[in-house]
Amino acid sequence: MDDKYETIKLSYTIHKYSSYSASYVPENIMVNKPSDQLSRWFTDSSTSSQFIVLRLKGPSIVETIKFGKYTKPHVSDLKKFQILGGTDENNLSLLLSSGLNKDSAPETFRLRHKTQEGLFLPVTYIKIVPLQSWGPAYNYTIWYVELHGKNHRELIAKTMETINLNLEIMWGAGCEALVQEYIDMMNNT
Repeated sequence: MDDKYETIKLSYTIHKYSSYSASYVPENIMVNKPSDQLSRWFTDSSTSSQFIVLRLKGPSIVETIKFGKYTKPHVSDLKKFQILGGTDENNLSLLLSSGLNKDSAPETFRLRHKTQEGLFLPVTYIKIVPLQSWGPAYNYTIWYVELHGKNHRELIAKTMETINLNLEIMWGAGCEALVQEYIDMMNNT
């Protein structure tokens, strides 16, 4: 089923963010301008509560995330970060914990997009959580983000149907606790 659907570049909008500094607005990450020092999201704090949430046009299977960079290494680049995702912005699962190299080469990371059972894990929201910059106690910068995956209507419908069917079967069997356990498992596998 995986090969039947082509992997494409996925469109997104900026849904939420923790902060930004001066003209370094979150929307800057939607355009890849590696030689423009102003074309980035720059937080106004180095606290661990910084984040940016991207919203896809609809549920999608997000397979990779690409981070663009400035033409030379920058002290505010993300040394460590986490990526979370889900269809409910208040119930997100960890998709990746990683970090960027201290260089100017764009980097692509494979995201967890299937459960342990091999079922696709659809997401509508992608949350990027900066954890550490390359400079000590420095605010965070993201220059560019590109998402790739599958959002074909037939695939997403089948995926959502399978998830909902599993929940209905458990609910109908009087297993409300199992339904919650299943939801937690889908979000944490």
